[in-house]
Amino acid sequence: MEHGAGGHGPLRLTVATAAVSTGSRPPISQWRRGTEWGLLTVVILALVAMFLTEGRRVQGQAELAAVKSTLGAMRTAAVLQDLQARAAGRMPGVQPGANPFELLQTLPGNYLGVLRGVQVVSGRPGSWFYDRDCDCVGYIVLEPRWLESPAGDGVLRFRVRRGARPLQLDALAPYRWQGMPVD
Repeated sequence: MEHGAGGHGPLRLTVATAAVSTGSRPPISQWRRGTEWGLLTVVILALVAMFLTEGRRVQGQAELAAVKSTLGAMRTAAVLQDLQARAAGRMPGVQPGANPFELLQTLPGNYLGVLRGVQVVSGRPGSWFYDRDCDCVGYIVLEPRWLESPAGDGVLRFRVRRGARPLQLDALAPYRWQGMPVD
């Protein structure tokens, strides 16, 4: 800051400028810059691939959670029906051949209905069904690679066991989903 003419008067603000020089830094070669971009691209692609793989695995875990939730809802509905029958003084139990899905207040949105063995093959993946022939509840998996099944058909089946106690759903085979047992 400096005063006006003759050192008197209002203060004026002056701006000093300096030339910026790059000094002795050499320019980056095109080859080096291309290599850096190439490495960055490889790292980004690797991260995207890992993200997609992990996303699919998590999606498989979510599907298994949905399967377990539906089975749990049917088992809970069977227990509630059993308790209501006992409280009313009736003989508990589900009638032979009765569809366990009918115990639910609301059918799952992905419930196909009653199917027979051959119809299951053409069923929509991610869907539930009841097979009267084997008296079992089934689920057609969305991604068969997550399921280890002796039949290798991408279908989970649970036999309906009826009797004096509440209805039971037992896996027909030793299924494994992403290495974990499904029961």
